Amino acid sequence: MRKLLLPTVFILFLILRFLPYINNPVPLGYDGGIYLYEYLLFPNLPSWLISGFSPGLFAFIYPFAKGFSPESLLIPVSILSQIALFISVYFISKKVFSHKIALLNTFLFSVSLVQFRTFWFFYVKNTFALALLLPAFYFLTKKKFLWSVVFAVLLSYFHLPTFLIYLAVIIILFFVDYKNIKFYLKVLITTLIIFFLYYLPAFNTTIYPLLIPVLKSIAPYKLIATGGLASGGGTFYSMPISFLMTIFYLPFALIGAYLLRKEQKVRSFLIALVLLFLMVITGFFFSVRYFIPFDLFLIFFAGYGINYVFEKYKSYKDILPIYFIVLIFFIFAFVLKTSQPLISSKNLNEMKDFGKGKSGYVLSTYKEDSAWLLGYTPLKMIAWNFGGENKYWTDRQWESFFGNTPISNKLSLLNKIPKPLYIYIGDKQISNLTDIAFSACVKKQSPHFYKYICKDK
Repeated sequence: MRKLLLPTVFILFLILRFLPYINNPVPLGYDGGIYLYEYLLFPNLPSWLISGFSPGLFAFIYPFAKGFSPESLLIPVSILSQIALFISVYFISKKVFSHKIALLNTFLFSVSLVQFRTFWFFYVKNTFALALLLPAFYFLTKKKFLWSVVFAVLLSYFHLPTFLIYLAVIIILFFVDYKNIKFYLKVLITTLIIFFLYYLPAFNTTIYPLLIPVLKSIAPYKLIATGGLASGGGTFYSMPISFLMTIFYLPFALIGAYLLRKEQKVRSFLIALVLLFLMVITGFFFSVRYFIPFDLFLIFFAGYGINYVFEKYKSYKDILPIYFIVLIFFIFAFVLKTSQPLISSKNLNEMKDFGKGKSGYVLSTYKEDSAWLLGYTPLKMIAWNFGGENKYWTDRQWESFFGNTPISNKLSLLNKIPKPLYIYIGDKQISNLTDIAFSACVKKQSPHFYKYICKDK
């Protein structure tokens, strides 16, 4: 019976990840459009996309993108990233704790609302990086030089924000585990040498754009400069909601972390947990997204906490199956309620079909449409504060276009954009842009595409 527990948890995990794709060929979230764009262009990416760019995933996918349609790889690679993280959670938890706790941790990972939402947002690079972060910390704790460097380097080439967690932890280890400082220095220096083979020549476009925002988001600087701790940004749930989503295992995580506070084998993981907590509550750069690894480390310690509590209070063990059932109920309800794609298959096919054989520009009028237009049409996509073509209007002019201004002003702005020009007006925006849609200067080409036909004055 015990031998079936791991396959059972894995099947539960797979069901939850495949469930949103039953009768749905559209990638979840909207990052799928950006990934498709990068798959199609890699390694010849435009300069606007290089900022903070980590090449690991795309170098891995590159050979497959030559043999298969890049679009067909989107969903399988996303699910593969989740499987990689599931495997990482299991094996590292088993190595650090036991098979039993590893089962608990993989179950918690499978039913985590935060981790499912990460999957829904299509944060593929982030997920692969987390799968590398756990073994990177494990081999660091075990003082395995070669494997520590291998996983640290892979991590740095997959996702820079996650690599920053690793760097911060190893620097903290210099002070709390100074007896092994030579080992940590060797790992750090070797990792950075290999890291800079790619990143140093591209420093101005990959590292520098992130460096200043990161430094400015450190809590003491923000307190002095602004007098407060504003949100550090990133696309995810707000902090209160994110914490609420962990409520079923947060107490156990705190118990586990407290009980293991003096254990050498979890030192790196515990430092990461505390560090990430401080990052998310102080509004550190990308803080909203840093809740994702914070949740993962909560799960890592929660399995130990659950095992400890129900082993110590065995008379309450009958509650454990009810606890599991409640978590399963909540995750299925959450998936069924929130896992719908942001764009319908019909509208996505409209984008693909409309762009065939065309050249020119397409103006995106809604944030959620921009990534799809970028990846699924050959037209040069123009959007507010997104992409490489956001250079024809100022912020004030964008506000004017979407505001209650005369149609003549809006047409004057459209005249500033190169032609041929198409405008994509989705269902969520049509009520705000009826003046454009019914203008004599605009001709409807498809349910959501309009062509600007007036000549520049």
